[in-house]
Amino acid sequence: MHKYHVFVKLCRTTEEWTRLPDMPASRGQISFAGYAEHSDGRRGVVTAGGAGDASTDFLDLDTLVWEPRAFLPHDLMDGASVPYRGSFLAAGGFSADQGGFQVRPN
Repeated sequence: MHKYHVFVKLCRTTEEWTRLPDMPASRGQISFAGYAEHSDGRRGVVTAGGAGDASTDFLDLDTLVWEPRAFLPHDLMDGASVPYRGSFLAAGGFSADQGGFQVRPN
């Protein structure tokens, strides 16, 4: 399984990609990612889930610092997310904890 922790953004004006601070941990088969606005005014990007992973991280777009957030109810991978009112909705996916898939030895 491939795991990635690199994070980049696209500047729409210049059409150039800029590397942002790497995610704190690699996420194989990341489940959810989306833009979020917090009640305290902070704006950022949330990444959550992955193969065997229920953690959530938030990248503050003003400070470019990652911070941990509340865990998902259980590990989720291969889900989808859609924008919703300054945040996003997460749906679907598979869970190893909940018997959603079986790992088979090679």
